[in-house]
Amino acid sequence: MRFLLAGFFGILIVVAPATGEEIVRCAVAPSAVWIPEADMRARIVGLGYRIDVFKKTIGGCYEIYGRKDGKRVEAYFHPITGERVHGAD
Repeated sequence: MRFLLAGFFGILIVVAPATGEEIVRCAVAPSAVWIPEADMRARIVGLGYRIDVFKKTIGGCYEIYGRKDGKRVEAYFHPITGERVHGAD
């Protein structure tokens, strides 16, 4: 029983930090109606961003890590409207 509890609390310690992260929610629509990734990358670059990392999030957004105006940026974009919805400069 002690090993079972120790294992359970060990899992909680490993999982707990990940659950504190904020999930930005954008779209519930199927990805078939999203702006294609290549088009979205072009739009984001057109807004003055340099993209280092580009990905889809579990919250239904496009997320980038990169730079804008010489500053590091983490930004989220709505996959249907293309608007920036959240991020930290």
